[in-house]
Amino acid sequence: MPPDLRTEVTAAGVVFRLADPGHDLRDLHLCHDLDLPELPRRLDPVPGGWELHWPRPDVGRIEYQFTASHPTLADDRVYLVDPANPLRVEGAFGAHSWLPLGNYREPGWLAAPGIEAHRVAATIRATPVGEVDTLTWSPADADVDEPLPMLFAHDGAELDRFAGLTQCIGAAIGSGRVSRMRVTVLLPGDRNARYAASAAYAQAVAEHIVPETLRQHPSNCPPVMVGPSLGGLAALHAEWTHPGTFGGLALLSGSFFIPALDGQESDFPYWGRLVDFVASVHAATEPPSRPQVAIGWGTAEENRHNNALMAGHLHDLGLQVERATARDGHNFTCWRDLLDPLLLDLLGRTWSR
Repeated sequence: MPPDLRTEVTAAGVVFRLADPGHDLRDLHLCHDLDLPELPRRLDPVPGGWELHWPRPDVGRIEYQFTASHPTLADDRVYLVDPANPLRVEGAFGAHSWLPLGNYREPGWLAAPGIEAHRVAATIRATPVGEVDTLTWSPADADVDEPLPMLFAHDGAELDRFAGLTQCIGAAIGSGRVSRMRVTVLLPGDRNARYAASAAYAQAVAEHIVPETLRQHPSNCPPVMVGPSLGGLAALHAEWTHPGTFGGLALLSGSFFIPALDGQESDFPYWGRLVDFVASVHAATEPPSRPQVAIGWGTAEENRHNNALMAGHLHDLGLQVERATARDGHNFTCWRDLLDPLLLDLLGRTWSR
């Protein structure tokens, strides 16, 4: 491939390029999760392919794909990683290409030694939402009945696979940053229905998932819950409606939608009950409980505004709220980059009490 048809970061910005010598593709666009409406998405035809120029955005990294139509696809579109860019990241919606900008650095714990661990699968049955599958990660030297602190994770399998949750915890245990602990990841099942402020799911968490898991894996510390996006909203909802379930909440880019900021989400099937719950939190003058709270988000994602608003309100209610941001969008790498120090510090604050 000619060098001038490779995507590159320049002093002036970013040039996205895709080779297509015969211009067989049509209507080529850039797909990304950054809230940058002022920047164009359509690539222009150039000799040998397609090209799009951006000024450098104020982010540390960009995840992207190309999307295009083709005469053989009828009304369908194809989504493509950048074949000339070897940097790839996996996510819930498949592989994306990515580019580092400026002085972006991946977390140091990715290269740190971890610990030996084992995993135990379980299914919590007969909950108000049916069966909920879980997977509990423990240090390999932990006795089955040894009381250890417990972290629960919404979207747990994805948060572990794409954001390295247990890798981060293992590295933190290995370095002495946190004490030996366990992590139980929750598989979401019918994710949107469960996570969007569902009373039945909150009851399942508080009255079935947490107590039954802790019977199998005892703990002498209040449990902590971490969740991204809708999983963050569901974590807050469970604690708000069943006070005392968790001693700490790590909320990553939570879907704290309000009509004034998030009207573009109003076609979400569970919009009504979700915004009603968020409105009830914002209307509260006293919290139902006082967990330690950590809230983080990407500086270039749509949810940044409602997350900042929620963090401010919970702080005004007298909760201890720590905040952190990553110069990124709404994706698992952003949440990975927020785990240290946001989650690790929350664990220390919660369990030192």
